[in-house]
Amino acid sequence: MRLEDRLDRDSKKVTSLAEHRKAKTKKWSRKPKTTADWITWLVVGVFAVVTLGCVSTAYAAHKDRQAVEEQIALTEDEIAGEQKAIDTLSQQASLLKDDEYVAKLARSRYYLSKDGEIIFSVPEDNASKQAEILNKAYLQQNKENNDE
Repeated sequence: MRLEDRLDRDSKKVTSLAEHRKAKTKKWSRKPKTTADWITWLVVGVFAVVTLGCVSTAYAAHKDRQAVEEQIALTEDEIAGEQKAIDTLSQQASLLKDDEYVAKLARSRYYLSKDGEIIFSVPEDNASKQAEILNKAYLQQNKENNDE
């Protein structure tokens, strides 16, 4: 090989820095030139948009489901509280069906008496045992309603 051919070949390998950068950026910023390239980019873009739409829809559905589950939990708690109130009222109703209890309650709260009976009011006599039970149940029910 001659020296001139060798110098010619070596000089072809040397490029300027600007040409080198241009060649590198050209490699990464390839623009579609053919119809097949355009179709490929279009399919990738449509796929990306559809995927993004599906993900956002799934996320919104997940958030809605969480909100519904929280509402269900709150409603179940409310139902449990109302069931306790119903039980208390049922207990009070069964007690009020008993004539002896009603008579004791009327005597303790309203100072009613039987025929020929004289009532002396002292502070300790104001609440009978059944009246205390009713009062406690009533107060507890009001407390639970206020807490909710």
